[in-house]
Amino acid sequence: MKYCAALLMVVMFSSCTWLTTNNQQIGQAQLKNFETRTIDAPFDAVYLAATEALFDLGYQIRHSEKASGVIMGEQYYNYTESVYLGKGVYDRQDKKKVFELTLLIKPEDKKSTNVRIKTSVDGQPKLNKDAIDKVWVYIDRQVMMASPPEKPTKGRKSTQTPAVQS
Repeated sequence: MKYCAALLMVVMFSSCTWLTTNNQQIGQAQLKNFETRTIDAPFDAVYLAATEALFDLGYQIRHSEKASGVIMGEQYYNYTESVYLGKGVYDRQDKKKVFELTLLIKPEDKKSTNVRIKTSVDGQPKLNKDAIDKVWVYIDRQVMMASPPEKPTKGRKSTQTPAVQS
């Protein structure tokens, strides 16, 4: 009976560990699908929109090269950390964390462009879904604002009423 209970406990703990590690990991294909999108706009418009999106979100543009389609932006977060020195003595240390976004923008054809976004913290790759989503929203807004309104087609009458002359 003791062996059965011990075996049951081992199975329960190992299944809990398996569930938590598998739910947190994202596959390479899923990651690439999340990071990459196609935008229905020409390369120049998307590149400008991506640059403005990073700027609007408070990133400093560290590097940009239009020929290769790369834009790198970074934000700095300052924080204070208490370090235990021993015997009840703590030291306060000011630290800086660097959050980086890298965008790779490639033209697919004349009217559509692929964009891929990678995130990292202090130079180490780390997925930040919220930051990526914010950048997508801003890029979409910038592209929509930059696109000109549709022109009326020939033969279509204006819906405006003529001004009354007095």
